[in-house]
Amino acid sequence: MIVAGLAMMVLALAALLMVVLTSTDPDQEPANNNEPVAPTRDGLHLAGQGYRS
Repeated sequence: MIVAGLAMMVLALAALLMVVLTSTDPDQEPANNNEPVAPTRDGLHLAGQGYRS
């Protein structure tokens, strides 16, 4: 039981370390929020509408 608790603590510490080390890089470009987000047509049709060619 003690070994399981220690293993969980080690995994939690490793996850926290990974989050800290993989935080945003200062040289990354900021996201372009000016472009509207629009779904692209992927060949699927809406539910309730039959296939029309």
